[in-house]
Amino acid sequence: VIASGVVPDQGSLPAWKEKTFDVPVEIPYSIVKTMTLDVAGDGDIDY
Repeated sequence: VIASGVVPDQGSLPAWKEKTFDVPVEIPYSIVKTMTLDVAGDGDIDY
């Protein structure tokens, strides 16, 4: 599992307005560490 979380009910959304969603997500530290080391190593993400 790369990320997990629950999207709360945002209620009804009008079609003519923009809406921002806040999605709380839990990410394992091992994924963050691996991606940080990869970016620091060669400047891009190889996934």
